[in-house]
Amino acid sequence: MTKIMYWASMMLLVVVLLLDVVEAKCGKKGPNIRFPFGLKDDQNQPPYPGFQLSCSGINTLLEFPKSSLKLFVKHIDYKAQVIELYDPHNCLERHVMNIQDLPSISPFQFVEDVLFKYTLFNCSNDGEKQNSYGFIPCLGGPGYQIYFSDSRIAIKYLPIHCTKLNNTSPLPNVRTWKNRLRLEWLKPNCRHCETKGKTCQLKNATHLQSIACILPKGATLGAAVVTVVLILIYRAYSSNKQGKEYKLRIERFLEDYKALKPSRYSYADIKQITSQLSEKLGEGAYGTVYKGKLSTDFFVAVKILNSSKGDGEEFINEVGTIGQIHHINVVRLVGYCADGARRALVYEFSPNGSLQQYISSPDSEHFLGWGKLKDITLGIAKGIEYLHQGCDQRILHFDIKPHNVLLDQNFIPKISDFGLAKLCSKDKSIVSMTTAKGTMGYIAPEVFSRNFGIVSYKSDIYSFGMMLLEMVGGKKITNVKEEVYYPEWIYNLLEEGEDLRIHVDKEEDAEIAKMLAIVGLWCIQWHPTDRPSMKVVIHMLEGEQNLTLPPNPFTSSDSTKTRVDMPRRRMNLELETITELDMMLLVVVLLLEVVEAKCGKKGPNIRFPFGLKDDQNQPPYPGFQLSCSGINTLLEFPKSSLKLFVKHIDYKAQVIELYDPHNCLERHVMKIQDLPSLSPFQFEADDLIKYTLFNCSNDGERHIYYRSIFIPCLSGPGYQIYFSDSSNSIEYLPIHCTKLNNTSSPLPDVEKWKNRLRLEWLKPNCRHCETKGKTCQLKNATHLQSIICIPPIPPKGEKKKFVTIGECYLGAAVVTVVLILIYRAYNSNKQGKEYKLRIKRFLEDYKALKPSRYSYADIKKITSQFSEKLGEGAYGTVYKGKLSTDFFVAVKILNNSKGNGEEFINEVGTIGQIHHINVVRLVGYCADGARRALVYEFSPNGSLQQYISSPDSKHFLGWGKLKDITLGIAKGIEYLHQGCDQRILHFDIKPHNVLLDQNFIPKISDFGLAKLCSKDKSIVSMTTAKGTMGYIAPEVFSRNFGIVSYKSDIYSFGMMLLEMVGGKKITDVKEEVYYPEWIYNLLEEGEDLRIHVDKEEDAKIAKMLAIVGLWCIQWHPTDRPSMKVVIHMLEGEQNLTLPPNPFTSNDSTKTRVDMPRRRMNLELETITELE
Repeated sequence: MTKIMYWASMMLLVVVLLLDVVEAKCGKKGPNIRFPFGLKDDQNQPPYPGFQLSCSGINTLLEFPKSSLKLFVKHIDYKAQVIELYDPHNCLERHVMNIQDLPSISPFQFVEDVLFKYTLFNCSNDGEKQNSYGFIPCLGGPGYQIYFSDSRIAIKYLPIHCTKLNNTSPLPNVRTWKNRLRLEWLKPNCRHCETKGKTCQLKNATHLQSIACILPKGATLGAAVVTVVLILIYRAYSSNKQGKEYKLRIERFLEDYKALKPSRYSYADIKQITSQLSEKLGEGAYGTVYKGKLSTDFFVAVKILNSSKGDGEEFINEVGTIGQIHHINVVRLVGYCADGARRALVYEFSPNGSLQQYISSPDSEHFLGWGKLKDITLGIAKGIEYLHQGCDQRILHFDIKPHNVLLDQNFIPKISDFGLAKLCSKDKSIVSMTTAKGTMGYIAPEVFSRNFGIVSYKSDIYSFGMMLLEMVGGKKITNVKEEVYYPEWIYNLLEEGEDLRIHVDKEEDAEIAKMLAIVGLWCIQWHPTDRPSMKVVIHMLEGEQNLTLPPNPFTSSDSTKTRVDMPRRRMNLELETITELDMMLLVVVLLLEVVEAKCGKKGPNIRFPFGLKDDQNQPPYPGFQLSCSGINTLLEFPKSSLKLFVKHIDYKAQVIELYDPHNCLERHVMKIQDLPSLSPFQFEADDLIKYTLFNCSNDGERHIYYRSIFIPCLSGPGYQIYFSDSSNSIEYLPIHCTKLNNTSSPLPDVEKWKNRLRLEWLKPNCRHCETKGKTCQLKNATHLQSIICIPPIPPKGEKKKFVTIGECYLGAAVVTVVLILIYRAYNSNKQGKEYKLRIKRFLEDYKALKPSRYSYADIKKITSQFSEKLGEGAYGTVYKGKLSTDFFVAVKILNNSKGNGEEFINEVGTIGQIHHINVVRLVGYCADGARRALVYEFSPNGSLQQYISSPDSKHFLGWGKLKDITLGIAKGIEYLHQGCDQRILHFDIKPHNVLLDQNFIPKISDFGLAKLCSKDKSIVSMTTAKGTMGYIAPEVFSRNFGIVSYKSDIYSFGMMLLEMVGGKKITDVKEEVYYPEWIYNLLEEGEDLRIHVDKEEDAKIAKMLAIVGLWCIQWHPTDRPSMKVVIHMLEGEQNLTLPPNPFTSNDSTKTRVDMPRRRMNLELETITELE
C-alpha cells in the first residue's frame, strides 16, 4: 500500500509537469534546464537517464554516473542537441582519461567527426617547448612539462628526456579545446519538437523511446488524469508482482541456505541416504563409513558410529567442532543423527579419498608429484593454524595423520575425524588429559609423560611433523621396524649432506622433499617448546624462512651427535591404544575355569593377577597386563610407554623380575623412576638413591669417578655415560663431563641392576592364597578389593576327587553370572539413559549456536519492542536485544525500501556460513513477508570508529591495543580472502564496520555489499561502484587503474589504517589538505608524524601502521601487498620501507600531477549497485 501511495504521488507530479513545464536554471546567467536535462532531486522535472545536472553555487554542473567526471556547463543548444562544457580550473586536459570514455559510458558523443588518438608524455624541462607535440601548460610544473602527441608520430621524434605516461582512445583535436568541450546527444531526439517551438517529454513513462511534443504551457486535464489512472493501475500490478518476486527469491535462498547448515537426520533418513548402507567406503575404530546421496544430488560420506564405543564423546566432539566452524581445509559437517543409541555423522564427500592411499601405495601411479604434495601440506598446515588460532576457542585435534586428511575433487586437503578433539581457551596453555589419546606413531611424547613438557597445541605440531616425514618417505611410520627408525635415518642423511634416497625426477622436486623433511624434523622435537608454531611452519613451507636443520631430536643432548638410545625415540611404535576392560563378565569366566598360560615352554606361568592381553578366559587385573613377544613374556605399563621382558614371577612373595632384551636396562631409567606412581608396582629394595646422569668425553681410558657408575651399554666411541649419586659434590665432576639429567625419584642401586629389575606388588594381596597352594580370584567383579582363594586346576588323572568342589564352584559361578548380568543390565540401561540425556542436552545447546530463523513477532520480543536503539545506517536501524538464554544480541532491522533483498542475502550467505574469531557471528535472521532483520552477536564496546575519531582522549585505546586490533582485522580479511571455499570480498571495510567485543577483539561486520567469487577468478564483475566515500579503491570507479579484485579490500584497509594513525575521519579532510599525502611527505622527509605519543615504542607502532597503510593504498592493485604480506608487516616479520609515492604521476618525481584519482573518494557519496 505504501508503494502504491508513493507512485500515486509520483503520478500527480507527472500531472503537474504535463500541465505546466517550468524551465529551471542555476543563477541568472546559467543555461535554461529542460527535458532531457533536469536538476538532481527535482521532482517537478526529473532528468532523462544520463542527463542529470546540479547547481554548484551559480554554476551548472553535469555529472556522469558511470564515471567520476564532473564538468561545468557553459551553454546548451536544444535544437542542435549540443552541450558545451568547461573545467572551472581552466584545465580541461587533466580529465582526458575520463573524457575519452564518454562515448561508451554516457549518451553523449563528440561533435567533431575527425578524432585523434594521443599519447601523453612527461618531459623534463630544459627550458624549451617541443613544438612537434601538444604542450599542455596547465598540467606542467617546475622541472617538467606534459605533452599530448598524435600517436601516429614516429618514436624516433621522441626526445630522450621524455617518459610515456598513457595512450588515449580517439578524441577531438586537443589543440583546439581551449578549455571547451562540445558534446552532442542523439537520444532522446527532440529536434522536431524544438524546431516547432514546443518542448519535449516522454510520451509513456515506461518506454524511454516514446517522445511527445507539448506546448510550453498546457495540455488537457482529462488526458492527464487518464494517464495518471492508467499508470497507477500498472504500477500497482507491477509493484505487487515485483514484491512477490523479491519474497520468492529470498525464500529460495533460505531453502538453499538451510541445506548448507548441519541438519539433524533420523536413522531412517540415514538408511535412505546411504541406500540401505550399500556402498562401504571404509572402517575405523569408532565406526564404518558409507557413501550416500542427499535429495539434492549432493554426495556425502556417512559415518555410522559404533554404539558400543564410548559415551558419545566422539559424537559431541565432531558436532561441537566442525559443526560450528568453516575453513577450506577442514571437512564440512553436512548433518548428524542421534536417534536413540544410533548415532551417525554426515560429511561432504571427498571423491579422492584420504591422503594415506597416495603416500603409502606401492603403485607409482598413485604418486601425486612433489609440487602437489607441497600444496597439500600447506593446506593442512593452514587448516591446523585455523583450528589453533582462527576460532573463538582453540581446537586441538589430537589425531593428525594421513588417514584423517581427505582430498576433494581438486586435491584440496580437508582435515577430518575430530573424535578425539579438545576445545580450550586461547589464554590457556595447558590442556588437562587423564589418558593418552591418538594413533600409534603420531602421538607426541608429552601426551604420555609430562616429563617431556605440557600437553598443548604443540602436540598437534608433533603429529603433523610425523605425517610430513611419512609423506617424504612414502611409508607408514607405524610399519617401521625398531632397528630402522625412519625419522632418525632421514636426519642422519640430511646432517651428512647426503641425498634422501627417494625417487625424484627434477632438482626442484628434490628441494621440495628436503624442505618437507626439515620442516617435519623441526615439528617432532622432543620438547614442545622447541617445536615451531603452525604459523611459523606455514612461513617455512612458503619459503619465507631460510631452513636449517634442527637440533638432533634423537640424542640425549644437543652437544653430541652420537646416539644415546633413550626409550622415548620409539615410544609411539611400542604402544597400542588402551581402552577400559569390561571387568565383570571376564571375572565370570575366571571363576568357571582358571587356566595358567605362558609364553613359550620356559616362560613364567601366568595366572591372576596377571593375564595375557585379549585373553577372555583369564583377563588381567588392571595394571597386570602381559603379552607374548615370540617366546618371551612382555609386561606393559599402561600409563607409560615402558615395556620390559619378564624373567620370573614369584606369586608367593608377590615379586616380578624384569629385564631389557638389549641388555641395557639403564636406558629406561627416566621411565623406571616413575613406576611407583604410575603402576601397582614398587621397588623391592629399601635403599633408594637419586642419580644425576653425565656424558663425559672419552680420552681412550675408562675413569672411575667418585660415587659414579660407568654404564657401558649407553657409551660409545668418544663419550662415556655415568650415573652419579646426586648427593655427590659438584667439585668431583671433571670439566669434560656434561650433565644430562636428574632422576626426580629415587631408584634402587643402579650398580646392582646387572640388567635385572625386581618389583613387588601389594594389591591385590594373594599371599594367603598362594601359601595354601590355592589360586587367587576376584570374589565380586564390581569390587576389585574382594579376593577369594580357589583350588588350582588338578593335573590329569586326579579330577575325580575334585568333582564335588568343582560343582560347588560351578554353582557359585552360575549364581554370580546371573547377579552380574542383572547388575550389568541395570547399570547399562542407566548409563545408556545418561548418555542419551547428555547428547540431547548438547544438541539443544548446539541448536542455539546455529543461525536460527525468527518471525517478526520474535524480533519484537527479543528487542523489547525496539526499546534500545544502538545506531542507524543506510540500510537499516540497529537495536539491542536479548535471547531467552540471556545472550545479548544486536538486531538490524532492514529498510523495506532499500534494494531487492540483496543485502539480506549477502549477509546470511556469507557470515551465516563461516566462522572466525575476527568476523562477527550471525545468530539468526528474519524474513517475514517484506520485513527482514539480521541478528548478530552483541559487541559491548561498539564500533572502532568511536575510539579513533573521538575528541575525548579517554576513548583512545593506546597504540599497543590499536596494533592488536589492526592485526585482528587483517587476519579476518585474510580468512575471507583465502580461508573459505569461495573468496569473500567485503567492499566496505571501514572503522564503522569493525565491532569490538568485551576484550576489544575486532569483529568485521556489515557484509551487505559483499561479493563471492571463486579462488581461481582474479577479476570481479561489477556494474557500478560500491562502498563508502573515502575508502573505495580507484579501480572500482575506473578500470584504467586496474581490475577489481580482493586488492580493493586492501585499499580500504589501508585508508582505515591511516585514519587510525591520524585519529580523524578520512571523509572529513578538506580537498586542499589530503591527509594520506601529508603523512607520506612527513615520512619521506624523516619528520615526526605530529601525533600524540607517550613513548618511543608508541611512535614506532604509529609509524609502522602509517607505512603499511601507504603500501595498501597504492594506485594500481598490483602494487598493493596481499593481506598475508600485510600480516607479516604488522607482526614485524618484514623490514618496512616507504612505498613509491602514490600521489604523483610517476615514481621519479615528487611533484604532484593533479589527476582526478587522488581525491576521487573525497568527492563521492556512498555508491551501491543500481536496482
